[in-house]
Amino acid sequence: MSGIIGANLVAGRSSGQIAAVAAAAAGLTQSAVQTPTSGTTVDFTGIPSGVIELMVNFNRLDSDGTGDWKIFLGDSGGFETSGYYSAGYTISGSSTHTQDNRDPGDYVKMCNVSNNTWEVLGSVHFHLADDGTNAWSVGVLCGVAGAVTYSAGTKLLSGELTQVRVEAPGDFVAGSVSILHG
Repeated sequence: MSGIIGANLVAGRSSGQIAAVAAAAAGLTQSAVQTPTSGTTVDFTGIPSGVIELMVNFNRLDSDGTGDWKIFLGDSGGFETSGYYSAGYTISGSSTHTQDNRDPGDYVKMCNVSNNTWEVLGSVHFHLADDGTNAWSVGVLCGVAGAVTYSAGTKLLSGELTQVRVEAPGDFVAGSVSILHG
């Protein structure tokens, strides 16, 4: 089977097709890729019951604003805007480290941009840590203009995960975002 996948990759498959093949091999389902060019939020709704893993992937996502890129988890009651715990660092090309602790915070911080021409790359991984309490662990790896943000945290949802929101610091202008779940 790996020879067939390898032959297809060599035959010139697009990065979207490669991601779909990798997701299927891992037992994950990829959502439709969204390419927002206006507004400040992208919502993925209808996440099926029983999901224990969720990845939010960013491909050169860009907005016309500066500030934090945010992610919100939601259940059947809507998106939750409090109770996110995390700690992380941003490392820039000049080797400076910036610590960011949220105890608790009102969202998952992907990264911060101080220039509205910077594109966001990377992914945020959520894993169900305790299905009895709907506790989710989170890991962030986000790159933007010579800097990398990484963090870890947790979020206790009031119900089963059904949706996720990506919020830009300004109106979207380019790039794409998708989710994988399983």
